Order: sequence, then structure tokens, then C-alpha cells
Amino acid sequence: LGIKWERPSLIVAIYRSEYVKYNIQTLLAKPLGRSGQSVLHYSVDKLHYDIPHELLNHPGHKQAIYFVSGLRWGGGRGYSKAYRALNMHREYLIEGNIRAIFWLTKSEVKQLTRFSPDFWAFRHKVVDFFDLPSIRKNKLLEPFSDSFNLYTQDDRDFQILINNAKVYIALGC
Repeated sequence: LGIKWERPSLIVAIYRSEYVKYNIQTLLAKPLGRSGQSVLHYSVDKLHYDIPHELLNHPGHKQAIYFVSGLRWGGGRGYSKAYRALNMHREYLIEGNIRAIFWLTKSEVKQLTRFSPDFWAFRHKVVDFFDLPSIRKNKLLEPFSDSFNLYTQDDRDFQILINNAKVYIALGC
């Protein structure tokens, strides 16, 4: 709708697995590309944390959809620079007619609501992708290597926890 009506669109996408995030980004990129929009990935780091300012100054921002990720890597005290910049410069996104999808983990959402309450109020939609990918369909799974040999393999409860941890790691969590 942001493209159709030539309006800003700020979407927060909450994900649990990197595989799910990648699959959804791939699915979204195809129709966005057909609509004449370019999909640009913006990764936050210590040097590039002022998202609103940088997206507004990008030369192609009128014909771009931004996939923003990695807010937790913004640097600063408590790694909060990116969150604080979003809070202080949120109006740049609206005034600049920016269309962006902010890909956040659950912990990043907590930090966003804590350090960017005004940006949180500005966002247009929140979408949760908490499903995990299917183990059967996931081709990236390899047999697990035993990297947890510090404890005895006899403890059944411990072995269940280790196996669960290995599955979650393999699913990109």
C-alpha cells in the first residue's frame, strides 16, 4: 500500500530464525522488484547507526524498499545508538516517504520499545514470524557433531537439553 499510494511505510518484522527471515525476504523481493522498486539491505553497525538520516540521504530512496537489520550492533552505551537515533530522527522516515521493513529479534524488539518509544508509536505495522523452519525441509541440516563432550553422556535430562540446543542452532535461532 505504501508503494501504491506513494506513502511511507514502516513495518516491524519480528523473527526467530535466520532461515525464516531469509525465506520471507526472498519471497518479498520478487513482487517488490516487479513493481519497479529496488530492494536494498541496510545492516546497522557502529559506524552506520543513524538509520533515518542515512536512508533519507540515499540517492534512490524514492524507488527503494529497505530491509533494515542488526539494530543491536549500533554501538554506544548498551548498544543503544541505533535505537536512540531512530527515536530522535523518526520524522525523517515519514517526511522522506521512506519504505522500510525492520527485521528484529525478540530481544531487539524489547530494546526498541525501551530506547525508541516514539519510533514504536510511529511504526505502521508489526508482523511476527515465530515459526521455526521444518527440520525435514531444511537442507542445511547436517548430522550434529559432538561439541559438548565436557559432561557425561549418561545423564538423560542433560542429553535432551543438548539435543534441543543443537536443533535450535541448526534452525538458525
